[in-house]
Amino acid sequence: MKDFTKKRISALEKQLNDLYKLLSEYEDILNLDEDPKRLMKAQKVIDGINQRIENIQKEMATISEKDLSYHGDDIQQRQTLESFNNQIEAVIDNLITSRNYLKNRTRK
Repeated sequence: MKDFTKKRISALEKQLNDLYKLLSEYEDILNLDEDPKRLMKAQKVIDGINQRIENIQKEMATISEKDLSYHGDDIQQRQTLESFNNQIEAVIDNLITSRNYLKNRTRK
């Protein structure tokens, strides 16, 4: 799970970087161009880019929250498994002790 999360966050960061570069280019058009049609188109594109940036940032925040909760679940699962392992070892020890007792008893 952690590898998938890291890869997804890395992909989202790359998308953000690409969007910021694209945003910069369109902001330059807004600042330097005088053609009304190009200005309107640039503003629409900028609005769309900003929306995509916002969506990616929300997804990254959600992934981070999920990753933290999974980490907590992993710790709890590890503790549960350790508890089961301890119980199994205790049962095995009891079985060995019982077997040895029965072996010694049948020899007498």
